[in-house]
Amino acid sequence: MDKNTVGHIALKALRNSFFAGFAGLIICSFFDYYIALGFIVGFFIGIANLFMLYNSVRKCLILTPEQAKRKMLVSYPVRLILTFCLMGYMVWSAKMSPVTLLAGYIVTLMSMVLTAIYMSYRDVEPVNMPLEDI
Repeated sequence: MDKNTVGHIALKALRNSFFAGFAGLIICSFFDYYIALGFIVGFFIGIANLFMLYNSVRKCLILTPEQAKRKMLVSYPVRLILTFCLMGYMVWSAKMSPVTLLAGYIVTLMSMVLTAIYMSYRDVEPVNMPLEDI
């Protein structure tokens, strides 16, 4: 996989995340201002997390497999700690609901996962196999 392919998948995931986030924002706007605000903040925390993941993967493409493994093993806990510290700060100081923060964050992650699954199946050619071979 080269940098152009990773960038193409990342842009599709980002586009789909924004569509899903906009739909979630419309749903949250029917409830309360703080619910919508928590969803937006959680959504953008998820986008920042995906941006950091994209940069890590992009940098690992030029490394040897062993170096890439070490880099990803370091970058994953750093992203996780930064994400949860930021979410904890928002809950503690800004008095945001942890449920809406997690909802916005999960919408971003699920959009990325579903986009990656779709892209992986889209690029696979169907196999024409006779029914007798099954």
